Amino acid sequence: MSFTPFDPLSFKNTKVNDAALGALKREIENILSSYVGWYDPFCELIQNALDAVEARAEYEKSAGTEELYRPQIEIRIDLDDNALTVTDNGIGLDKEKFEQFLAPNFSFKTGNTRGHKGVGATYVAYGFNYIRVSTKVPGFEASGRILNAKNWLKSHTTGTNPKVEPDESPRVDGAFDKNDRGVAVTVRFDETTHPKRLDWVGAQR
Repeated sequence: MSFTPFDPLSFKNTKVNDAALGALKREIENILSSYVGWYDPFCELIQNALDAVEARAEYEKSAGTEELYRPQIEIRIDLDDNALTVTDNGIGLDKEKFEQFLAPNFSFKTGNTRGHKGVGATYVAYGFNYIRVSTKVPGFEASGRILNAKNWLKSHTTGTNPKVEPDESPRVDGAFDKNDRGVAVTVRFDETTHPKRLDWVGAQR
């Protein structure tokens, strides 16, 4: 399903002027500065997937269909593409949440979930120069990507904010296509990220 490209930061209702944009960038940079470990991308994507499958388990329980649901999370490390993909068959993101969840300090989570501060999605979105998010729920399915968000964050020039654009290319993880609902997130590492390369942590082809 295609959609109109959107700016996740517009959910903050920030007027486009240099002062407001500068403050917003500083807010995002403060969020990113709290992530210093090479394992942070793994932690954020995996804990989000765990929360998603637990949320769906509760949903299926309330519907009386818990025996039909088998939670699944797949983690794919692509050393050739220098990318990490985490796919779950959890609760998924509907259209409204898909357009909102990357906004700084915005979260649908509660204090009972692993990542309830509302900053993890911002770290994933603006801490890398490539992120792709695919979601599937009854009545809505979409796949979008953000390019060069970290370069934009570090740039001192004004310009168009990074947008989530439709991405209809084949997904790297076929597990998502088989799931009836859920989310798949891919991030790519480069010279601006930590780590720069996934094989740095000792993984081998």
